[in-house]
Amino acid sequence: MKMISGNICLLLAALGMLCSCEDTRLDGMSPDQVYIVQSGVQNIFVDSRDFADFTVTVYKSGLGVTSGKVGLSVDTQLLEEYNAAHGTSFELLPETCYTLSRTSRNFKASTVSFNCTVTFDGAILARYLTAGEKKYVLPMRVHSENEELGVIEDKSGVLLIPVLEQNQGGSMREGPVNDMALLYYGGSHRPNQWDNDALQSNVSYIDAEGIEHWLFDSFLFLEFNAGNGRYFESGYDNGENTDGIAARKEDWLAMLDKYFAQDGPIARLNTVISQTAARIGSPKYKRRLVVFVPAAFYKQKNWGELNGKALDFSVAQDRIDASLWWVDYAREKFNSLNLKYLSFDGIYYVAEQLTNNRQYLPDLAREIQNRGLKFYWIPYWGADGMGEWKEMGFDEAFLQPNYFFSQQKPDYQSYFDKVMGYAKSHGMSLEMEFDERGLKQSVADYRGDRLWDYIKAFSSYEVAKSNHIAYYQSDTMVHALHCSSDPDDQALYRALCSMIVSRQKARGEK
Repeated sequence: MKMISGNICLLLAALGMLCSCEDTRLDGMSPDQVYIVQSGVQNIFVDSRDFADFTVTVYKSGLGVTSGKVGLSVDTQLLEEYNAAHGTSFELLPETCYTLSRTSRNFKASTVSFNCTVTFDGAILARYLTAGEKKYVLPMRVHSENEELGVIEDKSGVLLIPVLEQNQGGSMREGPVNDMALLYYGGSHRPNQWDNDALQSNVSYIDAEGIEHWLFDSFLFLEFNAGNGRYFESGYDNGENTDGIAARKEDWLAMLDKYFAQDGPIARLNTVISQTAARIGSPKYKRRLVVFVPAAFYKQKNWGELNGKALDFSVAQDRIDASLWWVDYAREKFNSLNLKYLSFDGIYYVAEQLTNNRQYLPDLAREIQNRGLKFYWIPYWGADGMGEWKEMGFDEAFLQPNYFFSQQKPDYQSYFDKVMGYAKSHGMSLEMEFDERGLKQSVADYRGDRLWDYIKAFSSYEVAKSNHIAYYQSDTMVHALHCSSDPDDQALYRALCSMIVSRQKARGEK
């Protein structure tokens, strides 16, 4: 009875407070207003043999209580005002040079934004412009049909200036992998889907001065776990239940279909690169795409059939045949997408050790290379056969230092002396490693200091100056650092990206 009476008293008191107190949570907040996120002048770089997309985003800020129809329209007055203020003589871009997607939206109280995609036609622009010329402008202004939903005037307009580029599209060069981001994707256990924002954080970097630069030049899509209890990485096989844990043909096929779907992560990556090129111009080099090939588990007998034959992975040729089926299907799927900014560079062998795999790798490597592709490997420190990469036929091997992962932090000098010395003596490239424990929020097991050590070591041992580098980032750690508001995380993010940008500039990128 005491507890019930007490609860009733508390409830009555709370009700009294609700009746007597004024809700001040919204005090100080501005009324709802809309504006263009990319307001001002924007140069759009366009290839005369292609299209270029630019996204104009209309955003609503404020209390979030006002509705109304909001639209974007071409506004010649905005162009006249700009010419008068800047002493320029820009002309209105002819309508035949572009198309607009959605230009209006009925904003509910809870609606915060909508996007309008402007697509520029390079072939038509070439009739009006020479390379590098800035003559025409597409002026756009946001407007609201509800007087209570205002417009922020100094952010109400955007002037899009299309610029034809000389080194766009087909003029991009083919080049080697230099800075390769590992993008884990595909297993049903992974929440990460590599949306456009996460991909953008790996494609480009905006420095402290607001200048956007190209970041990673190569992207490795890989997975070790199908998410259904079966694996692509043979390191999980202890020989006791091979058929139970080894991925089967159906798992292999499902993975490639995910990777190369019309709206899949590889197609989205190409879109993000295209949008970046529209802002800062095309990269000097096409971005390199590398896709993993699963390990064919030794002695697996239930993988599936090829050409009516049930494969037996105790036979080396069957392992080769299954692997080449994967390679050929991946290349076929890639070609069907017709991706302008990506070049299919090679295949990555997902097993990180040679145990039970030496029997078929040299012949597989030769067949992959005969198809005009490179064959990559990333063994961990101490892995069986980590120094045998040349004997196995790999084109390049990146050594994992594993400094980040030890439970107890290793001694910096002695550890990196040993790892770097081994990599140099065996002609190996290096991998930089970090995961979510590099974020300051990982209070219980913060390892951001270890990533700082990698950056320091890669500089002092001249890896950053002369080696190709692969970057293990767990799921989307580069994006997580980018989005973090913690100053320590931001400092780490900028140090990492500045190192990569310096390496990219050394090879001629913007």
